[in-house]
Amino acid sequence: MPTLIQPTTSAVTASSATEFQVGQRPVTLSADSLAGSEEVDIQYSGNGGRTWQTLQDDVGAITLTATRGQIYIEGPGKYRVAKDATASACGVDYTY
Repeated sequence: MPTLIQPTTSAVTASSATEFQVGQRPVTLSADSLAGSEEVDIQYSGNGGRTWQTLQDDVGAITLTATRGQIYIEGPGKYRVAKDATASACGVDYTY
């Protein structure tokens, strides 16, 4: 399981280090140890990383939370994540 963010309590900003590609195979993105209102934000680029937008559905921003620890992504493109500061060390991983 590749790791995008190593477990840490520090906030991690979205960058090339937290990018992953979704192609023909869908990706499951997961975060552990989130609590309360802590979130992992997901950004999407449909143009190879030139511009980024928050990943959204018809309800609003799609985020990893304490109650939604996994998200299944099947739309092709480039994605990246950013993590809030957390009370416990939290990491973010993905699997194909």
